[in-house]
Amino acid sequence: MSSTSGGGNITGSTTSEIGQDKDNNHGNNKRRNTIDLVTKHFKGDNANIGAVIGLKHEIIDAKKDFEKFTQKIASHVATNVTMGTYLAPMITNDAKPETSYEKDMEPPALEQAELSDNTKVWKWRERTKLYLKDRQTLITNKRVVYNIIYGQCSPSIQEVLIGDKDYKGKSDNFDVKWLLDQLRLLSVGLDRTSNGYGGSRRTLLLWS
Repeated sequence: MSSTSGGGNITGSTTSEIGQDKDNNHGNNKRRNTIDLVTKHFKGDNANIGAVIGLKHEIIDAKKDFEKFTQKIASHVATNVTMGTYLAPMITNDAKPETSYEKDMEPPALEQAELSDNTKVWKWRERTKLYLKDRQTLITNKRVVYNIIYGQCSPSIQEVLIGDKDYKGKSDNFDVKWLLDQLRLLSVGLDRTSNGYGGSRRTLLLWS
């Protein structure tokens, strides 16, 4: 629709164009509200944990602050993951589970006089086999812990993590300490610009 004034042409929106803009805006708002509703009820991969972690601005029913989140994760790991009592402290206290396990469970070396006792040697070997098997389980289950933590991160946090320049190497190695360090920062709206989050980082800055 066009109108003239003083010999000039002024182009305006037609009624149908205005209606289309309203429909588009309504559609965008509806999609945004749907996304917000899904986020609000997000429970993570395991709802029984009773905790998720999100960006500072996110409104999520099960969202906890970093300290309470790690406590919930540690409690779940301690009771539901093999070797969990050794793995849980790495979540809350940055402990090294292998060190604690070795201190508690590594069979002491036999005394020189015991080496001639076949029964004692056999028992020591069996204990050592079991010790090494359980130690390997402990190392393997650090991957389980990483996946549990990651699964309780909101999709927005996961997006930011994936955009981190170190993500692939750290995730391939199931680096629990790195993951927790990132979550500690992201959950309070802090930004590590040196990691180059790209678009996700800009979203974080916008909403924090």
